[in-house]
Parts: sequence; C-alpha cells; structure tokens
Amino acid sequence: MKPDPDVLMHLPPTAILNALQGPAWMADPACRVFLTNQAYQRHFGTGVFDAGQLEEWLPESHRKRVLNDFTCQRQTGEGFTLTFPLLEEQRENWYELSVTPIVDEGLRGWLGILRPLAETEGYLEALLENAPVGLGLMDRDYTLRVLNNTVIEDTPYTREDFQKHSLEELYPNTFPLLKPVLERVFLHGESPPPLEFESRYPRGNQPPAYWRVHYFPVRTRDGQMLGVGYISDNIRELKDTEARLREQQDFLLQITDAVPATLTVRDLRTYEVILSNRQMADFLGYSHQELEALPLAELTFPEDAGRFTSTIQRIGHLKEGEVLEDLMRMRHKDGEERWLYGRVVIFRRDEEGRPLVSINAGVDVTARVQAERLLRESEQRLKTITSSAPVMLWMSDRHRSSTFFNTAWFEFTGTLENEAAGWDWASFVHPEDHDHLMAVADQAWKNLQPYELEFRLKHHSGAHRWVMVRAVPEFSVEGEFQGYIGSTIDIHDRKLAEERIRQSELELQEMIRREKQFVQNAAHEFRNPLAAMQGNLDILVRHPNLPRSERLDVIEEVQWETLRLSRMVNDMLMLARGDMGLEFLIEDLDLTKVLQEVWDDARASNPHHAFRWNLPEKVNLRGDAERLAQLFSELLENAVKYSPPGAAITLDLQQDAEGVTLILQDQGAGISEVDLPHVFERFYRVDKARQRSGRAEGTGLGLPIARWIVEQHGGNIELYSVLDRGTTVQVWLPRDVE
Repeated sequence: MKPDPDVLMHLPPTAILNALQGPAWMADPACRVFLTNQAYQRHFGTGVFDAGQLEEWLPESHRKRVLNDFTCQRQTGEGFTLTFPLLEEQRENWYELSVTPIVDEGLRGWLGILRPLAETEGYLEALLENAPVGLGLMDRDYTLRVLNNTVIEDTPYTREDFQKHSLEELYPNTFPLLKPVLERVFLHGESPPPLEFESRYPRGNQPPAYWRVHYFPVRTRDGQMLGVGYISDNIRELKDTEARLREQQDFLLQITDAVPATLTVRDLRTYEVILSNRQMADFLGYSHQELEALPLAELTFPEDAGRFTSTIQRIGHLKEGEVLEDLMRMRHKDGEERWLYGRVVIFRRDEEGRPLVSINAGVDVTARVQAERLLRESEQRLKTITSSAPVMLWMSDRHRSSTFFNTAWFEFTGTLENEAAGWDWASFVHPEDHDHLMAVADQAWKNLQPYELEFRLKHHSGAHRWVMVRAVPEFSVEGEFQGYIGSTIDIHDRKLAEERIRQSELELQEMIRREKQFVQNAAHEFRNPLAAMQGNLDILVRHPNLPRSERLDVIEEVQWETLRLSRMVNDMLMLARGDMGLEFLIEDLDLTKVLQEVWDDARASNPHHAFRWNLPEKVNLRGDAERLAQLFSELLENAVKYSPPGAAITLDLQQDAEGVTLILQDQGAGISEVDLPHVFERFYRVDKARQRSGRAEGTGLGLPIARWIVEQHGGNIELYSVLDRGTTVQVWLPRDVE
C-alpha cells in the first residue's frame, strides 16, 4: 500500500508531543509555551515552562548566561541548542535543550526538546570553568568556540568578544607572530612547543602574568579535526624563582677535583655548604661561589622536601662509624633533575657526641636513572599505543607460542586476555585458508624472513572476515632470534569493494559488448530490408512498362519491407528506452480484461486458427496495462505466425496468493534444440524454413521485448518447444510490483 501522508495532518499536536520519549514543549512565535508532553509533566511535576519557571530552576551562577543566550538565539529565528544545569532535589542536573522553529509560510511556533545529559558532561563543564589554567577550543576562523574565565584574565576583552571575534581582529599587531604556530596545528596536526610571553595588562599592583600557552589538535574519536586546543598557565612564580636562582649563582668555592666523585662538607646546624669540589659544581651546573651560597631547598624539588627533611633527620642520628646511603634527586642549574647516589658520614661531633659536620660523597647516576625511566616510559607508551591501535598486533616467541595480543585483537575475535597465553590463534583461521597460511608461515619461520598474506579470520560475530597479516622476525641486540612481531588488518570491506568493482567491470564490459553487438546486428538487419526495397525500386525504374500485376507485386514487396523496417525501428526504440530505464505506469488492473482485448483481436484477424482459453472472470494485480498487452500480443503473434491453419492455440491461467501464471500453447513448427537457448537474444531468428510464409517476417526483437516487460514486472518467462509439435510459453507475474 502507498503511505497516506494525510493521516499525519489530522493528528493533534498533543499526540505528536506525547510520542516523544523525552520532555518536550510547543510554543508560539514569541516562544510562550502553551503545550507540554506527558514526559515533561512526569519529569518536572508541572506543565509550565516559561522564563519565570526557568529562572527559578536555574542555579544563580548560570541564570544570566542561559536566559541571555535563550533570548538572543530565539531572536535569530533559527534552531539552536543550549546546555545548562537545573536545580532538582538540591543538586544540579545537566540538560541539553534543542529548540527548532516550526515554519509554514513563516514562523508559526517553536518545538523544544529537553535531553538529560550524563553527569560527567556537567562535571566537565564545571571542571572547565574552575580550572586554574586557561582552557579553550579555537575553530578554523581563529575564534575561540569554547573558553573558561581564566582565558579572559589580564585581557581587556569579555567572553563574548573572544567568541564573536577572531584573534586576528582582537590582536592585529601580534597575531602575525601567532598565525604560523596555529597553521602548523591546523594543517599538520602537530603540537608545537609552548609559547611564553608576559601579559601587557597587569592586575592592580600585582606583577603582570607570565603565560605559557600550549596549542594542540583536538579531534573526534573517528579522527575528524574539531579545532585547536588552547591551555594557558600563569608561570610568573616559576619565572620569578628562576630569576632568584640566577641572582644567587656567584658564591661557590673551587675545591679539589682530584676525587672522581662529588664531595660536599656541610654544617649540620645550618646545613650550609662549607666546602664542595668541582665535581659537585659540575654535577649541578653551578660555580663554586654559586653552590656555596645556594640553600639546599634551591637544589631540590618542592615535592621532595619531605624526603630531604627525613634524610637530614637520619643524618643527625648517625652513630659513630655508621654510613647513610641514599639515592637523591637534585635540581640542576638548568632546572632539570639530576640523580646522585651518595654516602654520608659524620666528620665532627660536639662534646656530647651530637653531629656537627658531615661529609657527603656521591656518584652521578643520572644517566642510569633516566635510562631506567625511559625504558619504563617506553614500555608504557608501547602498551598504550598497542592497546589503542586500530589494527591487531601480536607477538610470538621462538617456539611459536603466542606471547602478546593487543586490545584490537581481543575485540575482533571476542576472546579474553586471560586466555591469550600460549593460545592457538590459528584455530580461528578459515578451514579453506588454514593450510596455505601454515605453509607460508612455516617457510618464513624456517628462513627467518618476513611474510605477508591475506586470509579469512573468525570474527566475534561468528562470521569469517578477510584480514591481511604482516609479520617480521625479531632479534636481540646480539642478533639472537626472539620470535615474530606481526600486525593483522581487517580488509574485509576492501575485499568486498574490490569484488564489487570487479563485477562492475565485468558488467560494463558485457554491456559494451552487447552494445557493439546490438549496433552490428541493427546494421545487418537494416541492410536486408533496405536492399530488398532498393532492388524492387530498381526494377520499377529499369522497367517502366512492367505489366500492372507485376508492378503491384513489386510495390507490395516494397510496402511489406517498409512495414517490417518500421516495426524493427519501433522495437529497437522500445528496447533502447528500456535500457535507459523507462519507467512503467504501475496501477491496479484486471489482467483478464487486458488479455481479453488482445485475444479477441487475434481471433478476429486469424479466423483459420482454433483459439481456446481458460481464464477466471477477473484477475487482480498491479502492473502496466499497456506493456502487459504488448507482452501478450507479441507472444500470441508468434503462436499464430508459426502455426498452420486449423492448429489450436490455447491459453490457460493459474493463480495463487503470490502471483499468476500464464501458459500459452501452440501446435506450430516448434523450435529446435539449437535455436531454443538463443530465442531471447536480440535480432535472433529461427531457421527461415520454419516460417510459414518463407519470409523473414519477424524482427528478432519480439521475445527480447517480452522478457524485458516481464522482468520489469518482477516476473519470469520460460519457453519450452518440441520441433514439429509446438511451443509452450510460461509467464509468471507477481501480484504486486516492488
């Protein structure tokens, strides 16, 4: 049945609103709500939604922003979306309000739909607004689409200024310096080094902020670029600390450098440096004068203050002959960390045995600590990369036992990580591909060479999907074989696309072949009637005094060839229109009525044949009446043409709930087994000797046209024939055409 769009025209707005699962309302053009749905009333316990109600529900910190945005967006006359919290049961719940204009020759009203947001979205916005650093998202026009209040600090602009104007407009003098950095992010997706600069807008008597700004690409989960992320941090305190360190860099003493270790003598009462050697100065990057005047706190990191306090206390409790060994992190002059493995002994005590002076000897182990850290970080990065990689990664040891699979592998196969150890992954390979895969892998393992091939792997859905595996042997630093590392990529969609392209190419080639054959056949078929016409006309020209009876025979022959040529042209045009997608006029019809008209015409035109039929009084189906009449006319004409006078032509019709079957039988010459497979080919005609008139009466296009009409109705046509006994044509048509 055809869908009736008028049904929706009679539905009341209340029914449409109540069909929505979430809270929703309708308002007039001035945005005065006059109707709310049941979900809204259940959720909020009221059917009212207006500015006063919204103001009551909004937290004070969001009230002004939301009401102003609602008013401004509504005045544009276009749809908009707002996100805000509502106070419900003494807590803030976040919602997204989508407002859509209802337009019918002008603005007729508004449709609002409220969607509760997850708690995390509210927390993220709260986090954004309360972060102690500036956060923002910049679009391609250099306009901050999202920003928090920290970004606005120390600037003469408001949030609206940043959201409505580009940075190029707000900072025309300095933007040319910033633009290359932003373009590097937009064009290459890189995160450039942070920029540092001092603010030009000091706050009162406080020193101006010193900003460190990071720019980085922001993408969706599927990799689409959203814009440039922006993080700014006020590092004024860090800059001031660095300045103080630089001011205190000239009070270190030069001592002996014969000992290949750091050496420091300290007064334990003040913990000031009494003496240090050059190795200590070199270790921390200071001169003797700088190191001697520098307090210990300046040589350490704030987060290590508790650890150093504990170490100092332990030194103060050392007994005679005891040695304290410790690994200490210290801050180099350049601000970088340095690691020192030291040994501390008491050099002098007071009369009561309390330690007064200590000697600290140490070895620089920074390279070792950093190497260990880099190794751990590298391992962690590798784990993170492999876990998030969109391809399946795996490793096996020298005994071909599986030692690692990444997350993508478990997601693809549906297996669990705790099942991976020693797992026989080859059991997931398609049986038809298993032996070939094993042969390729065996040869690669034998020669310790990389290998690559495509095969089908069992998906967690149970289906086998095409994948491509690439594997390379892994060797230790010493060159010892460790196993294989491989990646497996899901190429199933690509394989299907390639197959579709291959099929399309074959179909295109076949279509081109058929077109060329069609043109060749058409030229050949046109040549015969034209040659006959030209030959007969030449007779009339050369023999103007032919007897009247012979002249009439010649003219009749020319007329017959002209009619045949005209019919051939019409048939070719019909098939050409079909090839170009000629649409049928599908409607409800009575097939019996259509067949009756064609049957009666054939019977009146051929009184020497016995026409018999068995048709129901009415057969209802959907189709193109004109094309179905043409179909039946073509079939009936063939039955008459190839049947001798007095032969019976029988039509029977059978039907069920799915469709109808027409069976047309004649007692004509029949079709040989050689000709039968080709009768639906264009321009193909059976042996001329089988035709009653001896002439090539047909165009060779009748049955192709018949099959085209049947297939356009979603049916099928079959032809059975026995030479010298007759032909049966069976046509099945569905009740309804899709």
